[in-house]
Amino acid sequence: MSEEEYNVRDVSVAQRQIHILSLLSSNPQGFTIVELVEKLKRWDIEVSKRTVTRDIDELSESYCICEEERNGKSYFMADQYNLKNIDLTISDMVSLTFMKELLGMYENTEVGENASAIIVKIIGNTAQLNKMHLEELKKLVRIADIKKDKNIDVDPTIEKVVSSAIDKRCKINIEYQGFNSEDKT
Repeated sequence: MSEEEYNVRDVSVAQRQIHILSLLSSNPQGFTIVELVEKLKRWDIEVSKRTVTRDIDELSESYCICEEERNGKSYFMADQYNLKNIDLTISDMVSLTFMKELLGMYENTEVGENASAIIVKIIGNTAQLNKMHLEELKKLVRIADIKKDKNIDVDPTIEKVVSSAIDKRCKINIEYQGFNSEDKT
């Protein structure tokens, strides 16, 4: 089997559905089934219109996927989740504060920035009283044993290389050396 054939067949149903959900979430105007098939082909995912239709039906059971008729064509899109009027318990607020402090270690990584932004959105959509309590809790929560040089083990350049390889569906080679061994694998 050639590498090209392997790449086309190497996509599981779950991976294909994640790609579809990602596409639907990325475009507020939505995509037709034909457009989705074409976009997936660009990622070396060969599927039929019937398969994409079935995938959308399955995804619709768990995710908010809308269908809209325009000019005689059906367009599909995934709505973003809306977090309004969130009520937080004391335990929830302590957990959010704790997570925000933990994320400080990863503030120069894309994942860390995105995770922190999600917490800020959650806090921003909660009641003013909760926001005040969170500010007070922040003074009380400290993460023990944080390295003085944050992110010493996290290299944003490597993160970008790995993210790019994932987006382009390229292979990467990683050389690993264990903590207690000189051997590299």
